[in-house]
Amino acid sequence: MKAVYVKEPGSLEVVEVEKPQIKKDTQVLVKITAAGICGSDIHILHGTHAYATYPRIIGHEGCGVVAEVGRAVKNVSVGDSVIIEPIHGCGTCYACRNGRYNCCPDIVVAGVHADGVMEEYLVVESDKLYKYDPEELTPVEAATAEPYTVEPRPTPRRTHSRETWCWSTARGPSA
Repeated sequence: MKAVYVKEPGSLEVVEVEKPQIKKDTQVLVKITAAGICGSDIHILHGTHAYATYPRIIGHEGCGVVAEVGRAVKNVSVGDSVIIEPIHGCGTCYACRNGRYNCCPDIVVAGVHADGVMEEYLVVESDKLYKYDPEELTPVEAATAEPYTVEPRPTPRRTHSRETWCWSTARGPSA
């Protein structure tokens, strides 16, 4: 199968890789239908992403269709359209135990620390998948779910008065 591969900073290729296989009962094989290109992907390509490891199949904004499920998977079925949550914590640290796995000291982000969504198939833990209705969203629209979930969380923490308002979305790499 094909994958977008950054071997090292400055080296982007479309390569042939083996189709991943489910290894745990809680995993799901997803056929990727759309992937977004984030500023993080550009920084990984340019070698300016502080946490990226190489070589890497990039991409953390994506969605797909469930192709296969592990024996213990109950939340999705073959044929379901799903959005992929790319962040994984250790599950045991203070941050993870309090629902803040994005602050885990051992965080793993698809496309940054582990292979990402810019490949034809990806194996994902079932609890990192969210079903969506393909009659309501196209795959391209569904792939934008991740950037829209990043910004709203910090916005309420900012100080606003009745006279101010804020609209913010991800803007991509700066010049």
